[in-house]
Parts: sequence; C-alpha cells; structure tokens
Amino acid sequence: MMQEKRIGLIGFGNMGAAIAAALKGKYSLGIYDKYKKVKFASAKIYHNPLKLIKNFPVLIIAIKPQDIENFINDNYSAIKQSRPLIISIAAGVKTSFYEKKIAKIKVIRVMPNLCVLAGKSFSALVKGKHAAKSSLILAKRIFSYLGKTLIVKNESDIDKITALSGSGPGYLAYIMEAMQKSAQKMGFSRRESYELVLFTVEGAVELLKKYKLGFEELLKRVKSPKGTTEAAIATFDKYKLNKIIGEGIDAAYKRAGKLGRR
Repeated sequence: MMQEKRIGLIGFGNMGAAIAAALKGKYSLGIYDKYKKVKFASAKIYHNPLKLIKNFPVLIIAIKPQDIENFINDNYSAIKQSRPLIISIAAGVKTSFYEKKIAKIKVIRVMPNLCVLAGKSFSALVKGKHAAKSSLILAKRIFSYLGKTLIVKNESDIDKITALSGSGPGYLAYIMEAMQKSAQKMGFSRRESYELVLFTVEGAVELLKKYKLGFEELLKRVKSPKGTTEAAIATFDKYKLNKIIGEGIDAAYKRAGKLGRR
C-alpha cells in the first residue's frame, strides 16, 4: 500500500500541473520536466529522470506524444530494471506501444480532457495486457480526484471517448462563441455577451443535474408551441445542425484512430 502512495510525474505542462495539484497531500509526489524549471512545494523535484524512475513505483506520463519514444529510449534501462506501473495520458499512444518497447511492462492508458484543470475532467481508463486489475483500480482512484472516471474494456473505446469527451469542451466552446457573436450583433458588449452565454450554459447544466433531466426533456420544457425556441430549433433542423454535429464527432473519431496507429 505504501508503494502505491508514491507517484512520479513525468511532465509538468497544463495537464501535469493539474494532476499534481489534485493529488497534493494525497500521495507522495516526484516531478520531472525536461523543458521547464518546476516549482511545486508539495513534491520532490528531480532534474534527473533516472532517479525519479528508481524511487517511484507509479509513473504518470504527461509529456507530449511525440516526446514519449525518446523518453523511453533514453531511460530504457532504468524502466526495465524498476518496472514501474506506467499510467499514460498521451493522446493516441496505445498501451501496445509501451509493451513493444519494454517487455511485460504494466500500462494503464487514461484519456482525460482539458476540464482536468478545473477538477471536472471525464477520464476513460483501459489496462494493458500485463497490468493487473488492482493497477486499474489504483489509476481510477487517482483520476477520481480530477473528476468522473469510466473504465472501458476495449482500447478502441478510448478513441470514441476522445471524440466525445476529449474534444467535447472544444465543441461547446465553438457553439458558445457563436452565441456570443450573435449577442454582440444585437448590441451587447463583448463582456456582457460572454457572461450572458456562460451563465445560460451553467444554468442549463444545473437544471439537468438538479432535476435529473435528459437533454430531450429539458428541450421540451424550454420549447413552447410557436415560441422563440421552437423557431430557432426549426432553423437548426432546416440546416441539419444535428447531422453536422454528428459528422464532426465522427471525423474526430476517425482522426483519433489515425493518431493511435503506432
């Protein structure tokens, strides 16, 4: 159990820093970042990754996908000797990539989203073929501090989660920006328009949660016959907005599959 309380974090960008902040006080942390000077009072900072790998039985890999192969190659002997549990959050990097590089390595792949910065991430997890169920449970516990988690059986489901939840905050920002621009065209200031849209979205989410409504049910409650919402929805339907959104998510799913071919 004490071993599970020691987590080494490789990479201290936005995601790495958010993970460290969420785990502060809950785990003994070690941090290494090749490109920046790390300042984090609640962790031991390492300037040599070999020492971190040696001292921490769990490694969270939070570096850019394109940097992972070099990191593995540069630290191959230390990883092979220490055999840590690797928890990888790199988009498109499959568990099999690590398993091919290091025989019988234990890997858990996690797909969080940018909302991890607010402690509201939706993270999907899947285990590699050499990782035990207990390792998967440990990873789930870790990422539960950053929001909601979902364990999936098939790694191909991670690409689906990427297209839905991983990219989801971007879709919502796109729609919200369109609403903001409409408000500005009506004469509201940029700040007023931003707050109008943001508070409307926040209120809708709270309604869904408080009354346990489905999306369709909320729409029915807002859309009165021959009213303003019905007029807008009719226009959305005319231009097949629903289909366009579906096709966009499908394009993201296909792209995620291509990124994952390693």
